[in-house]
Amino acid sequence: MNPPGGGMPPPGVTGEVVEDAGVPGEPYSLGTLQLTQALGDLSALRQRGRPAIRLHLRDRQAGIAQLLAAASTDASFTGGIPTEGVE
Repeated sequence: MNPPGGGMPPPGVTGEVVEDAGVPGEPYSLGTLQLTQALGDLSALRQRGRPAIRLHLRDRQAGIAQLLAAASTDASFTGGIPTEGVE
């Protein structure tokens, strides 16, 4: 079962938290909440047999630049996507 328009669903993209903030009244941080949500979304898709990928950017700025560069290449591109800054 593919998403509308075919192809893969958008990837779950997360990034290393540089400055985290607490969630008022909760024992966890905003960064932890965001990561937990992303992992839960990924798990739910996989449990339903849906194609799903997750990208975690260790260096957000470098990772986004690499993703944009890879996305702007020719549609017939078959080489590897650079992995520096991307986990």
